[in-house]
Amino acid sequence: MSVFIVLPVYNVESTIVSFIQELLDEIQGLTVICSEDGSSDETRKIIEQHYSSVDQVILLEPSPRKGYALAVVDGVAAIRGQPDDVVIFSDSDAQISAREISKVYREYMEAESVGFHIATGCRSNRADGHLRLLMSRMWYALVKVLWPSISLRDPSSPLVVTSVEIAQKISNQWLDLGRRKIEGFWWEFQVIAVSFGLIVAEFNVVHETRKDGRATQVYKVRSILGILVRNLIDLIRLRVQLL
Repeated sequence: MSVFIVLPVYNVESTIVSFIQELLDEIQGLTVICSEDGSSDETRKIIEQHYSSVDQVILLEPSPRKGYALAVVDGVAAIRGQPDDVVIFSDSDAQISAREISKVYREYMEAESVGFHIATGCRSNRADGHLRLLMSRMWYALVKVLWPSISLRDPSSPLVVTSVEIAQKISNQWLDLGRRKIEGFWWEFQVIAVSFGLIVAEFNVVHETRKDGRATQVYKVRSILGILVRNLIDLIRLRVQLL
């Protein structure tokens, strides 16, 4: 069995090398797929310098900025494995450490036989700004109204572990539905998983502040209402598509 991790990578030049190395140290036999999303800094160059001769690290071909969601989907498409191989997804900013990622991976491997298909990391102590947390809670409320059967505490978690077969199935369905949005990708991943009757298990993970000192994407106060309305319309459209 092979193990892959898909990292959507964007402007993490100061931390990406150490993060990749920590992942390789933590998870034996891991292949790291870096889906570089048109970084404006030296991220791509740094990955090439340090890992171009390392077979366990795959850097996808350069492309213009396409957004988080398509970076994840392109990473799934790049996997060359068997259906029962394992794929891990995580952000590349190391807010969830390699050790925490490895912990959820081990939980998935140890408990896969008891009946769940996907493992996620629940960020019970999210180290994000107040505005970002507010937006997340609003979107969570919208999802719960439209999909009350989703019982996850953190459905937007970027730490997801599943089989290659399931990852490809959900990714292909996402594309077939014409989805292209950047915001809320993991909500949509979980919603599609529910539509397939898949069972998701959550495991608590520690969420840290970014080591490069940057903040994750923030929203301007005056933009919140417009973003919320757009997401409501988009989620309703997805709900209709999945009926």
